[in-house]
Amino acid sequence: MLLQQRDLPFIGNLDAAETYLEQSRRIAVDDEDVRGLAFVQLTEAEIALVSRDLGFPAQALDAARATLEQRGDWVNAAHARHLEVRRLLLIGRLDQAERALALLRVAARALVARERQVRERADQVLAVLAHHVRV
Repeated sequence: MLLQQRDLPFIGNLDAAETYLEQSRRIAVDDEDVRGLAFVQLTEAEIALVSRDLGFPAQALDAARATLEQRGDWVNAAHARHLEVRRLLLIGRLDQAERALALLRVAARALVARERQVRERADQVLAVLAHHVRV
């Protein structure tokens, strides 16, 4: 993730955070890091919502979500959907927010199902390893 523990001094300092995000955007573009660019777009959308700047491009948030989904980053993709629901609520598009929330619920259920599959597979691998250690 772009922001790490050492980056916490940016919290509360919007100018510094925007400078950091612009630097991150340039690095992501120069390195052709689409996932990094998606993180930047996600962070910009979150800042816009907190600032009540409802004019930020919804297409950028949707593109970030799609990129994250394509790369299997389901948690951050769900976060992007959550931001979209919040944006729709703030601009008074309740019907669209309800539909977006339904998609978020579906995505959350899928995430839980994937997590369950990973845990089951890990349990199987651990059982095999335990068997080999005993033998």
